[in-house]
Amino acid sequence: MTKLFKLIRVSHQNPIREIVLLVTAILVLGFTGGAKPSVGEFAGKIAEMEISNMKEILESWVDPKLIESLKNTALTRESAQKLYYEYLGTVVELPDADKYTLYGIKVRPEAIVNVEALGKRIHNMLYALPDDELEKWGPFLGKMRDVLLIDFIHIRYALKNDNARDLYWYNLHHSKYAQAVIEYVRIRFFQDGFLQQESTYEDYTVRVYRDPEAFEGAFSVFNDGNLVYAKPGVFRIGLILEYMLQSELVAMGKDITGDGIGNLLISEWSGGAHCCYEYFIYSLAVLSHITLFS
Repeated sequence: MTKLFKLIRVSHQNPIREIVLLVTAILVLGFTGGAKPSVGEFAGKIAEMEISNMKEILESWVDPKLIESLKNTALTRESAQKLYYEYLGTVVELPDADKYTLYGIKVRPEAIVNVEALGKRIHNMLYALPDDELEKWGPFLGKMRDVLLIDFIHIRYALKNDNARDLYWYNLHHSKYAQAVIEYVRIRFFQDGFLQQESTYEDYTVRVYRDPEAFEGAFSVFNDGNLVYAKPGVFRIGLILEYMLQSELVAMGKDITGDGIGNLLISEWSGGAHCCYEYFIYSLAVLSHITLFS
């Protein structure tokens, strides 16, 4: 989680720098034979190749006929939610970043076709939207498009090399994926009547949202007013029942882990009559990110 939050913050500031740093690290670690070029030389070459490759693909995805047909399609929260679920079913599935650090890539050649088709459609939606709608929906669509673009480029590497733990793939995909989740939570749950709970500790504000008409919700973390993390699900700050005797012991900002740093306890309910609660303990560290302990 530490790396995830750092990457989110870097990505918002400079996505090209993120690409350069990740690819350079891979090449430097795996370089064998001959004189090693400097990190700066690596960064320049890799940045040039990656940027050129991405630009070429995005240019090839532009379809004037598709743009014209999409101009008649208005985006709503309902249609955006449907599009997001389609996106979740198309991108390479990663494990929950709160629980795993390694994952297996299980993709088939047709995954490339599906990723390209949806990526192309979303990319052209960005061209079809009028300016006022682009301001509203652009970040949400753009983040999903970015993940699909990354998948389109690197699924082929995964199929060719059968590399189930590719650092570049994992970090860059996970960073962009997390940003898409944030934008989805923003448009889906930041509505009047959805805020269910809020707690503040120093520069952190945590909010829990719940759709009053559906078994859906999310929680978000703001640091110094900036939205830095969000996750869909049915959550509660602290223990699942506020009247439990131990609730005060695990209130936001309490040092639960004994390392001298305030913690955040989040409870998640899976639903159903007989199941189930899961607890996440985060560290409210001083570097404007959150680290999961267990």
